[in-house]
Amino acid sequence: MHAWSSSLLQSFSNQAGTWFVGVVIAILSIFSGRITESIKFRLNRANLRTKYYEEIATQISHFIFIVDRIIKVFHTSWVDDSGRQAISGEYDSVTNSIRRKEYVYRSWVKKYWGVNQAASFSKVLEKIGKIDAELLRLNELETVDQTKDLERLKESHRELLAAAEELLEP
Repeated sequence: MHAWSSSLLQSFSNQAGTWFVGVVIAILSIFSGRITESIKFRLNRANLRTKYYEEIATQISHFIFIVDRIIKVFHTSWVDDSGRQAISGEYDSVTNSIRRKEYVYRSWVKKYWGVNQAASFSKVLEKIGKIDAELLRLNELETVDQTKDLERLKESHRELLAAAEELLEP
């Protein structure tokens, strides 16, 4: 009987590695779907984060550009009415686009970047709103000396640039 137990112990020790590998493979196969889904979710999240960042950055950049055009070109004598209409139309388009998707952008920023970036994004939106209000007032007061209002617009543009830099830095 002693030979039998010795033979069994030796057989078990010879096959222990094989059994261990089999058990590990079985456990991994049970959880492989969950592991794969977790990896796919993280990759998809990173992909969406990049995509949404590019969209938000493009919209903010477009707004900054068109406000710069308004400051530097719109109120000069070398732009005719068709040029002013083109600049105004583009400004309206980008402003409406940002405002229309404001809460979508806010949700993306909160979901993919966190609290600090959400606060920075809110600051950018506040500056955009301030510029929009100043431009509306500037256009309503066409007969009044616009130098002071244009200076306020330039200052708001600088504030927007600073807020955008803060938001878009890595």
